[in-house]
Amino acid sequence: GLTKVTLPNSLKYIGSWAFEGNSLTNVTIPDQVTIINSGVFYNNKLETITLPNTLTSIGTRAFQSNNLKSITIPENVKYLGEEFMINNTVEVEEIRIPLTLKGFVNNNANILLKRGIEVPGGVGTGDFIFTNTTSYAENVITYY
Repeated sequence: GLTKVTLPNSLKYIGSWAFEGNSLTNVTIPDQVTIINSGVFYNNKLETITLPNTLTSIGTRAFQSNNLKSITIPENVKYLGEEFMINNTVEVEEIRIPLTLKGFVNNNANILLKRGIEVPGGVGTGDFIFTNTTSYAENVITYY
């Protein structure tokens, strides 16, 4: 499978399952992209991903089964799909989520967290949001 991809700056969205089952380790999403659909990077080896501030939607299982240690969800994201980061194979050090996100949906499960989770008031959560998640000591999810 693919080990490297360069996405064009003119790209506006990434279709469902576009890069599923490859060996990508890091990706930079161009500034014009507003939507990452379901399963786009499912079952890769992503260690890092850079998301643009123009992003408004991250689909279900977009980053499932990767090696992400951290991720920052941009401020403009209004939709964060189910299981967006489920089954990552490494210890997650930080998930940064903007306070503007109105809620999580269900089942971001089986994430090995280096630190715990704190969800502030005003941010809604779905059912089973962090089931089967192992965590240690301090907070891994920070809000900005």
